[in-house]
Amino acid sequence: MEKKNINTEPQKENLPRNLFTNYEDTLMAMAKIEALSYFGDSKVEYNEAWLKKQANDTNKYTASFGVKVLKGLNPDSTYTFVIYGDSGFNRWIIDAKGNVMFSGIHSLSKKVTEKVLELGFEVV
Repeated sequence: MEKKNINTEPQKENLPRNLFTNYEDTLMAMAKIEALSYFGDSKVEYNEAWLKKQANDTNKYTASFGVKVLKGLNPDSTYTFVIYGDSGFNRWIIDAKGNVMFSGIHSLSKKVTEKVLELGFEVV
């Protein structure tokens, strides 16, 4: 099996991963990552309804609040908002322009980080 360098792999999905301009698609992509973290390599199947519930929970409890706070800032601000994923390990960083990035240092597995890149998120 060929080894892949996750830092140079082309991204498979189009950007932007942005909560200001591409809110629902970005939340669904985040839910897919959280599903991979949560279920891992188990045989448990998650479906569209589960993903929508995860995206809705993220929206209800954190993302909508973060967007409200960030939209009130100057877009050039260095302020960020963090959403904690998988048991507080995964970290989603939203900048003042609404861009969503994933903290690679907080990921629990290389597989999750590879999926993050595949779904079009920047890893910082």
